[in-house]
Amino acid sequence: MFTIITPTIGRDSLINTCETIDAQTWKEWVHLVVYDGPEIDLPILRKIKNSHQRKVLFSGVNINDYGHSLRFLAWDEVRSPYMMYLDDDDYYDPECLEIIAKMMDKSKDFIFFPVMWHGNPCMFEPPRCGYTVSCQYVHKKIGADGKPIRFRPGGFGNDGHWLDDMLKTHSYQVITPFKPLVYVDEMGSERKPPI
Repeated sequence: MFTIITPTIGRDSLINTCETIDAQTWKEWVHLVVYDGPEIDLPILRKIKNSHQRKVLFSGVNINDYGHSLRFLAWDEVRSPYMMYLDDDDYYDPECLEIIAKMMDKSKDFIFFPVMWHGNPCMFEPPRCGYTVSCQYVHKKIGADGKPIRFRPGGFGNDGHWLDDMLKTHSYQVITPFKPLVYVDEMGSERKPPI
């Protein structure tokens, strides 16, 4: 049902990020980890390849645009109807996917949900989305109009503009579960993933 795309430069926090995906109570997911660089044998990537639901992709060259192009590259590998993004230093609540699956209106193209941002609850309601909040929504691969919903090239600063444009022409839902579903930039803090 869900494909989760994680851009990475091979940080150690990727292990915890993957563990929070593996611990999901909803088991219908595929995880695409996209490494920013050529195909190399990094120990961190060897450690996370153990899941049959996870695939590691390589960009071929260092792009270094905060994951924007890596998310774009992974799009062609997506086979599920819904896509999500999770950075390699963020993590999911164990019930994240299950709550979204149960609360989402499948007629909508985008589903937004709350996140914990550096220890503070955060909910940007559309169309007021922050420009680096790709982890706070799910979107369909193919919109209700029959056209692909795909990041456009243009780099990191383009992500928010792309989302602004999408929300002018696509339907969306804001779900408000009783807790944040994603913890953003928490891996470097004292806080540990809730698994």
